[in-house]
Amino acid sequence: MDEALEQLRGLPYEDMGFAKIDSHRHIRCGFPEVIFCQGKTTDQVVQIVRKMLESNNDILATRASREIYEAVREAEPTAEYNELARTITITKVRRESPEGGLILVVTGGTADIPVAEEDA
Repeated sequence: MDEALEQLRGLPYEDMGFAKIDSHRHIRCGFPEVIFCQGKTTDQVVQIVRKMLESNNDILATRASREIYEAVREAEPTAEYNELARTITITKVRRESPEGGLILVVTGGTADIPVAEEDA
């Protein structure tokens, strides 16, 4: 009973002191929480990634530097980095692509490419 109560204590948010992880977002929205790296230290991002890996969800981190990526990759070797978009992705759950519909990412010029890559 005590163990069950302890597991429920972290739902739906897990407070890490410097960040609160929404552990139910994937249930409510169909995708897990995204880590916005800008303004966080490398160590904070790595701690968040490690905590999120416990629930075996996919992870997307945005506005990530190469330094943050290198540290995340040490914690999770499957992490991938898109330098132009400054995103880190970790895929734990393989999903089939949904059928039907298209999503377009349209830019107004070269300066928009990094943001378009992040959106894509």
